[in-house]
Amino acid sequence: MAKRKYEPSADLIKQGWLFIPIVAGELWVKITPKYKGEMIEALENWPHRHIYKPGVRFAGYFQKVWKRLPADVRTTLLTYWQQMPGRLQIELSRFRLDEDKLTACCADEGYTLRFQPWLDLHEEAATHCIAHELAHAYHWAIGTGIKYWLGDYEGGEKAVHRTCAKWGFPQTSPTKPPASVRKLEAEIKAHKARKGRTKKIV
Repeated sequence: MAKRKYEPSADLIKQGWLFIPIVAGELWVKITPKYKGEMIEALENWPHRHIYKPGVRFAGYFQKVWKRLPADVRTTLLTYWQQMPGRLQIELSRFRLDEDKLTACCADEGYTLRFQPWLDLHEEAATHCIAHELAHAYHWAIGTGIKYWLGDYEGGEKAVHRTCAKWGFPQTSPTKPPASVRKLEAEIKAHKARKGRTKKIV
């Protein structure tokens, strides 16, 4: 049977969603129109803004991590995800991350990998988070994720740390962006506040 591949729908692209390829026809970083607009408008005073495209750097970080994974791990993950190719979501989005004070998460049985947008601008932190969430997805793929999801959270995190170490990724815990990125985050918040006031006046 031919391998099924996921391609972003034309409707989502027309709506302004960005899809940055990691592995052509297999893995994509998905960026919501809201995040794309916020970043572009907040980058008015950002150095090198003329060459910055939201999500492109993060996709590069993801690709580097992906290539460092053992070949059998990549095969296991792709085989698992290809069971439901349209379900896989690799996102730069704050959705449900801010409220839970998370930098990244793996959800939906390993089919959703979501990362804070500021990771687009910080390779070291992004590398850690990408490897960590891929390890969570891998545990779902090999059938051990359900055990941790059902209550053994600490055991699950320890297992993920061991897996990342085996893959060659040291585990640190970046919980906030560096100063340069925090400045950009502040610009985004200020932009959103100005936009909100404008709407109220109108």
